[in-house]
Amino acid sequence: DEQYQQQDGTATVLNPLDPGKWQVRDSQQQYPYPYWVIDTDYRRFAVTWTCIDLFNGSHLQYVFVLSRSRRGLPQYIRYLIHRYLQAFGVDTRNLQSNDQTTCYTAAQNTTGSGSTFQRGRPFQR
Repeated sequence: DEQYQQQDGTATVLNPLDPGKWQVRDSQQQYPYPYWVIDTDYRRFAVTWTCIDLFNGSHLQYVFVLSRSRRGLPQYIRYLIHRYLQAFGVDTRNLQSNDQTTCYTAAQNTTGSGSTFQRGRPFQR
C-alpha cells in the first residue's frame, strides 16, 4: 500500500558462537521468536528464516531474501538463492519482490529509534 510502517523490537544473539541465530521480540508478538540467517555472502544478500507460533497450535514460517541494494539482486544470484531454498523444500513461487527504491532511510525515520523491517509473506510447503 506504499505506506511507511515501523515496528519496534529487540533482537538478541543467544549464542556468540552462532551469531546468525537470533531471538526477536517485537511489539506485535506476545512471545519471542527465532530469526535465523541461513545464508549470506556478506556483501550483497542474506537469506533469513523465522517461525511464529499461533494461538491455535499452528505456526507460520517466513523466509526473507534481503539485499543491500534497493534495486534488488541480479538475476543469476536470485536463481542461485531459489535453487538453495528449493533444496530445503521451499516453494519459491510464493516469494514476492518489494520495490525498495522509494523507502525511507534511517535518517528520515523521525518517529522512532532503531532499525525497521517489513514482514514478508509466508511460504507454503
